Amino acid sequence: MERKRIAIVGSGISALSTLWTLRNTPHDITLFEKEDRLGGHTNTAIWTSQLNPSQSTPVDTGFIVLNTATYPNFIAFLKELGVKTIASEMTFGISRDKGAFEWSGTSLGALFAQRGNALRPSFWRMIFDIVRFNMFSLDLLSSPAAPSDELTIGDYLEREAYSDAFRDDYLIPMTACVWSTGPDKCALEFPALTLVRFMWNHHLLSTVAERPPWLTVEGGSKRYIDAVLKECNGAKIELSTPVESLKRVDGCVELELGGKAGKKTEIFDEVVLACHGDQARSIVGDAATLEERNILSAFETTPNTAYLHSDLSVSEFDVVSLS
Repeated sequence: MERKRIAIVGSGISALSTLWTLRNTPHDITLFEKEDRLGGHTNTAIWTSQLNPSQSTPVDTGFIVLNTATYPNFIAFLKELGVKTIASEMTFGISRDKGAFEWSGTSLGALFAQRGNALRPSFWRMIFDIVRFNMFSLDLLSSPAAPSDELTIGDYLEREAYSDAFRDDYLIPMTACVWSTGPDKCALEFPALTLVRFMWNHHLLSTVAERPPWLTVEGGSKRYIDAVLKECNGAKIELSTPVESLKRVDGCVELELGGKAGKKTEIFDEVVLACHGDQARSIVGDAATLEERNILSAFETTPNTAYLHSDLSVSEFDVVSLS
């Protein structure tokens, strides 16, 4: 096998699994990561109790849970690495207007934790619409009609006469939760087909049917990163080194690198862009083929800010609603 210089751009699951797959080849592998840590969406913080400094708990702030139905390849990857998973629990609840309106789906008692909700017709309509949506939104996946591809979730809700309570007190908060973004960013212009397919794939449309159990990586998701690095200890890893652009030169790829050490260029035989589509589009730039431009230009992302804290005073949710 011809020995090649191969660059991997990024350090999320796509990049690390690529690095692991190439670990026993004769190639020279270099992984570039623009941040000062590895993992991408995987980020494990260690929380230490102020009352008992010897007590610490790993807290995942990005990638948190997985299940056997939706993550079969990743679970197989973890088994290859010898990384264990343990049972976890996923719950969903709503708190609006500083606790004036709350409900949770963990139990019947949590659903009606605020007893006044049982007397609100709009609340009962929301429950009815949840059941209806779970049953009939799947028609979008089975219908071959082309217009469904362009139908927004807002248009779908209006066409099927779903209530405002269902939209504002369930669907938008649910979407914000699973995509880790603010409700204000979960626009009703989002494609209905994409949303329903996502919810179906993650078993979020099951009203009564049993859902696959949720799992989490024992000791924090960083465990799988550590396991990959242990098996790839010969790889060259460059942190805080963003890849700013690339050029195709005489059958090779020239990468322009940035970072604290200053700009420099390196030549590789092959490059794997294991990063977001819009980031890949920016890196390829004018070197992109027409096909690459068409594919990569379709990707859009939005930044989200998350705060890890242990201050219950800033958490609106009534603990009773969670039980």
